[in-house]
Amino acid sequence: MALEDPVHSVSLQQFVYEKLKAQQMLMGDQGFQALMETVDTEIVRQLQEFIHG
Repeated sequence: MALEDPVHSVSLQQFVYEKLKAQQMLMGDQGFQALMETVDTEIVRQLQEFIHG
């Protein structure tokens, strides 16, 4: 039963990427960029490294 839990079958990198893309689509490119500019630059760097790493 536990192995059916999405935490065991879904890539965290893919999940985070899809959530960020969905937010970007919802807000539009400019709105999403404005939002991301409010996030600490080190967090953004780590997110990018995590997703693309």
